[in-house]
Amino acid sequence: MLSDKLFVFLASLAFFLLCIFSIANKYTTIDESLYIAAGYSYLKTLDFRVNPEHPVLGKMLLALPLVLLNPELPLQSENWKKLGHSIDIGANYGFASDFWKLNLKNFRNILLSSRLVAIVFSLLTALLLFFWLREYFGSKAAFFALMLYIFEPNIIAHSRLATLDILLSFFFFATFYFLWKFLESAKLKFVVASSFCFAFAVLTKYSALAMLAILPLFIFLYTKINRKRFSLNTRAKLVFLLYLLLPFVFIH
Repeated sequence: MLSDKLFVFLASLAFFLLCIFSIANKYTTIDESLYIAAGYSYLKTLDFRVNPEHPVLGKMLLALPLVLLNPELPLQSENWKKLGHSIDIGANYGFASDFWKLNLKNFRNILLSSRLVAIVFSLLTALLLFFWLREYFGSKAAFFALMLYIFEPNIIAHSRLATLDILLSFFFFATFYFLWKFLESAKLKFVVASSFCFAFAVLTKYSALAMLAILPLFIFLYTKINRKRFSLNTRAKLVFLLYLLLPFVFIH
């Protein structure tokens, strides 16, 4: 009988290899080309003019390995200058095109390094799912859920791409996991962790703001299912205050 740690390691390794080998000859998608170029421009210039329709954190995380590769940025291009005056969708993708043309010799390394970030975040999501379910339902249910996750076609497809969806999924699950830990233990560190994960989710994609409606519902259902009283005492007020304010503090 495999131990929990060995099973998780082998499953994670299988998922990692599946993702790596399946992207060996996969060309960049439109979103990837823009997110990677935009994220790298943020890290190098602290100028957020490229792709302003999405928050910056996810793109910066995807571009983080590029700091070691040190590709060139087309900061003298007409597309970069256009973005300094107004939001221009054509100039956004034009800047991304300029970036890739300028770094054509290093194209594969740049793309693979950013995709590795997405794969790592997908693995972290899988592990979070496993350990959460093991705490609540036991090892068998956790093993089953982990296998469903790592062999689900949509998960595999998105985990191999340097886009924002997998990163958002991780922060989304982490928000609810730490909130659940807080409701179970009443330890302040868990609500702080949950609030930060919520802020990071909003900084990855604005659609994460929908959690403002989901989080109170989660708390309500938890108290009903577990038959626990939940009143707006000092600790509860702190929960809602952190959830409401922290994401906006980060954004501004």
